[in-house]
Amino acid sequence: MNDEGEKEMDLRLQQQDHWMDAEVFIEKMSKQQMNLTDDTHMYLCFDFQKNLPFPVTNVNKEFFLRQLWLFNFGIRIMKTGQTYFFSYCEHFAKKGSAEVISFIKYYIENIVPNNVRHLHLFCDNSSGQNKHRFLFAYLHSVCPSRFETIHLEFPVPGHSRMTIDGDFAHIEQKKRKQDKIEYPSEWIDLMRSCKENIPFNILYVNFPITDDLTEDGTPIVKVYDYKVSLTPLLKASLGRVAGISGLLFNENGVFTRNSMGGTLYSPFTLLKRNVTVQRLQEVIRDTRLAYEEYLPITPEKFDNLQHLLTEFYRPAENVFYDVINMEPIVELIE
Repeated sequence: MNDEGEKEMDLRLQQQDHWMDAEVFIEKMSKQQMNLTDDTHMYLCFDFQKNLPFPVTNVNKEFFLRQLWLFNFGIRIMKTGQTYFFSYCEHFAKKGSAEVISFIKYYIENIVPNNVRHLHLFCDNSSGQNKHRFLFAYLHSVCPSRFETIHLEFPVPGHSRMTIDGDFAHIEQKKRKQDKIEYPSEWIDLMRSCKENIPFNILYVNFPITDDLTEDGTPIVKVYDYKVSLTPLLKASLGRVAGISGLLFNENGVFTRNSMGGTLYSPFTLLKRNVTVQRLQEVIRDTRLAYEEYLPITPEKFDNLQHLLTEFYRPAENVFYDVINMEPIVELIE
């Protein structure tokens, strides 16, 4: 076999390994692999939906203007199909590690039953949101005080096929029947009406998503600045995090696995020397809010928004758009 033939064979073998690893992740999420009869085990998958635009006016100029975004983070109980959405507008919070940790922490403290001792988490490989030392540190802090074990599983990039994607598809399919969305509250109403058999559970983030910005009884989840508070406790370099396929948290510490289908875990040093889990828990408990006020949007988007707002009627009591401000323009001094 010549060199070209050997290269082609190697590429084919690599492709086969790639697809096998992808199928291993899918199989781990299948109900056949879950312990459905043991209530001490809980299986969750979580992810961000693609950004949802508003206002949607369907006028020609809209296609050339920047719209605002509604962010939607979902956590699905894989045994029951029950889904919780953490929904917020782009000027309420960002889409980073602090948000993801805040949502998962709220979920664990308020929704996960007390009898659950083994948590199984499935998410994608996004380094900015899921696969980073800050989320690892938070999960480390709740083992073994809250859980005996936590398994965090990552798919082969581009092959997650998580069940939460089906929930997002329900929303996008329902949107096709709705021509216009003038306020983000209409996205929330659409979500609440998507599934009649197992309705979505909606939670707001930082501020209510209502036309007059007043609370309507929906729980509001606050975002805390864990990135700032945890940085002094964690090692600056954790090695090749990108190659990690799974993590195991238990009373003995943190362990990583680089093979998708393997069971061999290696110890993983996350905290700096002399930093204890107790100290980690104290810092997480005392972390401050990430945002006290609404976030500004870019001047370009603010200008585009003013054009879109002329396309529909806004009652005086609907002040949602009145609190949106633009970032200050910084002029360079030569």
